[in-house]
Amino acid sequence: SMGVCHDVENPSTINYMAGYIVNDVDKVRSMGLDVLEIDEAEYAVVELTGSVPECIHNGWKYAMEVFFPEHGYVHSGKPDFEYYYEGDMHSPDYKMELWIPITKA
Repeated sequence: SMGVCHDVENPSTINYMAGYIVNDVDKVRSMGLDVLEIDEAEYAVVELTGSVPECIHNGWKYAMEVFFPEHGYVHSGKPDFEYYYEGDMHSPDYKMELWIPITKA
């Protein structure tokens, strides 16, 4: 499953959608569900280990304070998302990924 932050132009508002990757968009829409299509972009993938939401906060802290400044990137403004693997999200060994859209500063 995934969590997606989209329409991030206004930093005081968070638009968050939980969902899944699907192949048949028409079928999903026919079921009355919302579809968010994400355009191709360059992403930094941060592999996280730990309990949710602490590992997500730590991942963002690393991206903003270490990765971005050291590598000359900034958030591109495109949707960012969390990729959740199956497992106990409260376990200290839980693994997930944070996908952050990037562009050179």
